[in-house]
Amino acid sequence: MYPSDLIDPLQKGKQYCLDYIKEMEVQLSKSERRMSMVLHKQYANALQPTDLYKDFYNPKKDGIRNDTYLNTNFKNLPILVKYKNIVLNYLAKRDYDVYMDAINPLSIQTKADEELKTWVKMQLQPIINQISAEAGIPQDTEQLPETREELQLNMLFNFRLPYEVQMELGVEMVKNKSDWNDIMKRLREDMFATGFLCTSIEIDTISKQPRIEYCPIEDMIFEEFTGFDGSKSIRIGQYRYITIADLMLEAGEQFTEEEILEIASKVTNRHGNPLEFNRFNNEHHSFKIQILDCQWFSVDTIKTMSGYSYGNFFRREVDFKTPVGKKTWEDNGVLIEREVKATAIKTVYGGKWICGTNYIYDYGKARNILRKQDNPKECSLKFKLYKAAETSPAASVTEFVDAIQMSWIKLRNVLAKAAPNGWDVDLSALEDMVLDGKKISVSDTLKMKIETGIGLYRRKALLEDDVYNNSPEPIKYSQGGVGSLAMDLINDINQNIEFIRQVLGVNEAMDASTPQASQLVGVQQIALAGSQNAIDHLLDAQSKVNELVAIDIARAIQLVVRVSKESIVDYVLTENGKKIIEIGNEVNQINGENIIYSCRIEAKPSQDQIVSIKEKLNMALANSQNPEAGGIEISDAIEIERMINSGVNLKLVSLCLQNRITKAKENARKLAEQRSMVEHENRMKEIEAAKQSQAEQEARKMEAEKALYSYKTDEDIRKMEAEVLAKSKLDALNSEFKKSEQLLTQ
Repeated sequence: MYPSDLIDPLQKGKQYCLDYIKEMEVQLSKSERRMSMVLHKQYANALQPTDLYKDFYNPKKDGIRNDTYLNTNFKNLPILVKYKNIVLNYLAKRDYDVYMDAINPLSIQTKADEELKTWVKMQLQPIINQISAEAGIPQDTEQLPETREELQLNMLFNFRLPYEVQMELGVEMVKNKSDWNDIMKRLREDMFATGFLCTSIEIDTISKQPRIEYCPIEDMIFEEFTGFDGSKSIRIGQYRYITIADLMLEAGEQFTEEEILEIASKVTNRHGNPLEFNRFNNEHHSFKIQILDCQWFSVDTIKTMSGYSYGNFFRREVDFKTPVGKKTWEDNGVLIEREVKATAIKTVYGGKWICGTNYIYDYGKARNILRKQDNPKECSLKFKLYKAAETSPAASVTEFVDAIQMSWIKLRNVLAKAAPNGWDVDLSALEDMVLDGKKISVSDTLKMKIETGIGLYRRKALLEDDVYNNSPEPIKYSQGGVGSLAMDLINDINQNIEFIRQVLGVNEAMDASTPQASQLVGVQQIALAGSQNAIDHLLDAQSKVNELVAIDIARAIQLVVRVSKESIVDYVLTENGKKIIEIGNEVNQINGENIIYSCRIEAKPSQDQIVSIKEKLNMALANSQNPEAGGIEISDAIEIERMINSGVNLKLVSLCLQNRITKAKENARKLAEQRSMVEHENRMKEIEAAKQSQAEQEARKMEAEKALYSYKTDEDIRKMEAEVLAKSKLDALNSEFKKSEQLLTQ
């Protein structure tokens, strides 16, 4: 039974931790899970015990094995190793970007304000451009998003607050210094073999910086847990083998020289150590010892007394045995109040036990406990444990691996025992033969046949010997071989390999073992997508472990900076070389408010994804003169190309490309509408001009007609006036003539 947590924290010392770890070892170290993990890691590396197969084919009888398969090589076939490498190499190609998003209220408000400012700039940009064009003064234009969706995505992936960038660089720095790529490679192997993976994060006591350590899953002890995140397990431990020299470095002055010598005597003839040692020549410094490094959650109960004494408020910590409650009394007429409260604080205890002894070091309450900024009552163990699957890929195919190995052993034995090519000889036809007066033996006759091809024999068949009469050849060449048994075994091996493919989800398209030239590209892509779906749970586990590690590194950085009051200055390796970074107190607080970080893991684009987006970009650029076909302008293509090369998230790049295509189509539509409107206006102007011309012609015609009518009218009047005048003149002449005639007649 585990020691109780509900005791005085001062009593949680050496004996408490020693009893707790010993109970952990009794309860958890003998589980079948650890044994199966070791076995499945052996299967994943083709190192499983061969005694299983030897006992099947060469069973022991009276302590002696049957000699049937004594000359057979029982070495394991590395069939599963091939598929393990295929899966692990696929997982290794998936890299991740770590985003440490500040989620405290002030940071969220800062981001919202920045988004609003950018949105206002987007709305005012056309007006500013118009004013600049009219004023003739060129302005430096800022690259702004095109749409609200692009703005939101840009704020998510591109806009980073200064302390967010610092924390992201800090996480990258710790990973680089801890050789995270190598750790992740080993974690993937554990995940494939056992379904579990584990690492630890703690602050180094010497460098005072966070570090990551790989934890072999078969060396871990932990209780069963529900779900997938085992980091919340109550207790986790790790077996480690170190030398006594390493122990002296880790423990420092916690052990005396005499205790070191006693520890060496305890591990003599164990863990590969010598049978005895000379305590005076320091050979024991190279002795191996087994350490059980454990951590567990515990609860410390702290009692505090508060109240008023002579009008002054006070609060102080009191002894654990002080009863909880209120007490009020009078002292010389002065009312005095006292109240004792018990506060439970979740914390972490641990220790490193030297197995097989009563020695323990680094015990007690853990140093540098990682806690959440928003909820300091919560804490975490240094071990980050995760379960990718209930049944690991290796465990799911062990039966098929065994079947392949047993068929292979039998096939090798069949081939070894196969009859060679040779001769079938009828001795009765070769006996008592005489050649040139000399008697020749059967062996001489066979030698002549083999060397010269000439065969001599004497036929002695009886008439009633039907078998001999039907087959008279005394020497016949016989074909050796193994018959159909070998093909049956080969077919069985191939069938089990196919079963492994089906269970693991690694089909021919993924392992590229039998590519068909005639197979359509679309069919191959569908087959490859099916394989990827089969191992998506491994990708999810890989991503989740990256997240667990990143968030605890961030908490460790905050703790180091807060406690040491100094900046962390170091180099981080980037694509452009080494870059110095400095992480200061600003990662902890801004304007007096604690910064709370959440971790977001985004998969980096694969080479295939980059090629795919570039193909779309080239297709859009090729149709630059045809927006309706998805074409974009050269300036837009250059900007998107720059985003791809600078490593901008492909989601944002894809959205920008789609927005540019949509924008080009919209501009083309507006241009077409404007062109149509202009054509319509021109047509209307032409029609109006034609009408105007026709109207003017009609007016001119009417004027001409009027003028002609007026001309005719005036002419008639003149004619009438002339006629009247002529008539009047004629009348006058007539009158004068008459007067003249009258005068003449008078």
